[in-house]
Amino acid sequence: MSAVVPIKGATQFTINLDPGVWIFDKRKIDLDTYIRTGEAKQVPEREISGSYAIPFEPFLNHAEPLPGANKVVCHLKNSQPVVLSLAEAKKCYLAFALNGKPLTEDGPLHLYFGPGRHQDEPLKNIVCFEVKE
Repeated sequence: MSAVVPIKGATQFTINLDPGVWIFDKRKIDLDTYIRTGEAKQVPEREISGSYAIPFEPFLNHAEPLPGANKVVCHLKNSQPVVLSLAEAKKCYLAFALNGKPLTEDGPLHLYFGPGRHQDEPLKNIVCFEVKE
């Protein structure tokens, strides 16, 4: 499975997400806290031994969805695609590390829905995000 996941479709720009570089990103949050409480608790950039996620919204915004775009299709390796509204997708977090290690087996990232929604069942094996009208 590729370590890079694109955001493509009804966007001004195609963005390639590379979770391998997020470990030092200042936007990363503690995944365990998020799953337990729904709180997006940021952690120090240099902390690298925990389980982490990063907000999906900045990446979607950077791709610049076209004016009519209103949904994000999550294409999965061995499953049917999952469709989210664009607004719902912007509330999601992308997990990229578990106990300080990259998500290699069913990654490279997992999508966690907004607080209170299926925190124990993230989307896994994501190969592409497609923004659609």
